[in-house]
Amino acid sequence: MQAMMHTDRLRPRILFVSKWLDKGGAERFVSNALQHLDPERFELRLCVFRAILGYPVPDAVPIAVLSPDPEHRARQLPGMIWRLARLLDRDRPDVVVSAYAYPSFVVGAALRLARHRPRWIARVGSNPVWHEAGLRHWWMRWLYRRADLFVANARGLMATVVEVYPVAAGRIHYQPNPTDFERIDALSAEPLDAPPEPGETGAGLVVAVGRFSAEKRIDLLIDALASLDPSRRPLLVLCGEGPLRGALEQQVARLGVADRVRFAGFCRNPFQWMRRADLFVLCSDFEGSPNALIEAQGLGVPAVATDCPFGPAEIVDPGVTGVLVPTGDAPALARAVAELLGDPERRGRMATAARERTRATFAAGPACAELARRIEQVIA
Repeated sequence: MQAMMHTDRLRPRILFVSKWLDKGGAERFVSNALQHLDPERFELRLCVFRAILGYPVPDAVPIAVLSPDPEHRARQLPGMIWRLARLLDRDRPDVVVSAYAYPSFVVGAALRLARHRPRWIARVGSNPVWHEAGLRHWWMRWLYRRADLFVANARGLMATVVEVYPVAAGRIHYQPNPTDFERIDALSAEPLDAPPEPGETGAGLVVAVGRFSAEKRIDLLIDALASLDPSRRPLLVLCGEGPLRGALEQQVARLGVADRVRFAGFCRNPFQWMRRADLFVLCSDFEGSPNALIEAQGLGVPAVATDCPFGPAEIVDPGVTGVLVPTGDAPALARAVAELLGDPERRGRMATAARERTRATFAAGPACAELARRIEQVIA
């Protein structure tokens, strides 16, 4: 059964589905899409698994919550699938957009139960080889057969998605992460609650933003910092939290660089630090399309990033807006950081180029215009 726009509506109804709307790149994608898609063109709605809404949602967008329990537990999954199926039958959206793999699992399962058959756009934000292995892979192969369109946030990711899920062949498109630079500019101008002490940033300020988990390789960045001449060590500010924080703090103490590393914790507004940074560093082993790197480049901050699959090479123009180094290579990372910190003129050129290039590519307006075309494409 095919979905069609209901003739009693002036606008097609679009339902975005996400686990929540907080602390994540996919969640920020949903928030920005809801804010920048034209409400006179689409009737926008949001469904979240849990009522955690750290990112903004327009007042006019209705929000459905699938689980009243603030803690996510595996046993809640069947109930959430059933409730989403009932929501689809009741609200009869024309298109459902799932934010990433886990919401796609729930959407695909709910579509098996629902009588109503909307179009389904499945967004892929990370490599399924790493995140959808084992039994989940086989479930997704089955569920994705109901998807009408796939969108990936990195061009390099598209071929891998098709390799893992052949059903996506001919139906997958690049969808850049829409980035609200106007909002970021305003947030970046806010004063820091605890700015660096005078002299702390004499050798420069380096900022990294991300979850303290294994693939983000913050340990690599700390090793690189420790290898620098003590007189040339910048202040490193780490914005984030995660399971490896304790291990990272121990590493900092063991290497004797505690006076050069500040753990800022999870920052609701990391842009205050980004704007003041001499360099932004991302040293992941793998990514989708890292929002923090896009945001830092859009603020005019030169970047040093690992050339990991898939996003950094599509965001950083090597030698123009930043430097790419091999994954897992602390000496190469240290050299790139030291060279750029020692060359203010080059950083200035990179800052200008980064701001112009990134805003032209990832600004919310053009990116959401592309998303709107995909939505109308799948309806037609």
